[in-house]
Amino acid sequence: MLATREAVGNVELIIYVPAIAVAVYTNIRHGFMRHLAWIYLTLFCALRIASAAMEIVSAQNPQNTTNFIWAGVLSAVGLSPLLLTSLALLKVARDSVTERTHRLIFDHILHVLCLLAIVLSIWGGVRLSSSSNPLTQSTGVKIAGAGIIILLSVYVGLSVLAILTVHKIRRLPSGRLPEGKNRVLVAVIATLPVLFVRMLYSILSGFRMHGAFSIIYGNPVIYLCMAVLEEIAIVIMYLSVGVSTPSLKKRKSTADRTSLQNRPSNDPENGLRAQELPIIRESEGKTQKARGIQFVLVSNQGNFSFKEIGDRARSS
Repeated sequence: MLATREAVGNVELIIYVPAIAVAVYTNIRHGFMRHLAWIYLTLFCALRIASAAMEIVSAQNPQNTTNFIWAGVLSAVGLSPLLLTSLALLKVARDSVTERTHRLIFDHILHVLCLLAIVLSIWGGVRLSSSSNPLTQSTGVKIAGAGIIILLSVYVGLSVLAILTVHKIRRLPSGRLPEGKNRVLVAVIATLPVLFVRMLYSILSGFRMHGAFSIIYGNPVIYLCMAVLEEIAIVIMYLSVGVSTPSLKKRKSTADRTSLQNRPSNDPENGLRAQELPIIRESEGKTQKARGIQFVLVSNQGNFSFKEIGDRARSS
């Protein structure tokens, strides 16, 4: 059992040490703080390296149960950055089809829930590691389990947002997003079933101190098949998208123009509704008043301009 746990830790180190280097490169390529997805993914890889190191140390020194406990706690905490990565990547696609106000509301709620889950997981881990009292440890497991339940609600919210985004994209005139954003959306949707298996393992292990699904003393083979391999698959898919997708720094303005063209003229994010702009023309010393042209006031990163959508000018 201990040899298997150590082997799982070695597999994670082999995968995540180069993965974190690729994640850092992806941050540089797309721009730090421009899209938080790659920062969250880097954080996730760092937590998995720390968790794997704890697994190896605990296998080599089984008398010290603290290493076992914190390996399990880091495993639970790491799920939050992975969900945040998915939410941030989905936002890249949602920016083109969802009103900014609605995006901010849902994004803030889900982000706060993820942070709350991290706090509960760490709090539960502290109670587990700080006392040998079975009652205190049982309370710690329950607190960590509450964090897992919150993460489940975030996963449900992520799935609902993904479905709504696909539905709105189908209603666009083009029926699809620009190539780069479309690739990101496909990656997020493709990872949802894999992420569900990972969430299922967390639910089964969230309220157990002992047994095959225990987050601390559980069967390492089950942990490998239902958690480790799923996380590795998700990280590989996301890093592949990050490396293969054209730089978001260079394509942001183009994508914004495309999304504005895809929106209906009365979309609140396009500014004003279509209106008539009166035109005064001078011809042979006489003043002629045209009925006007149809226009909308569009915004692009704070720069406002008029976009003509029809000409109905005539002399009066």
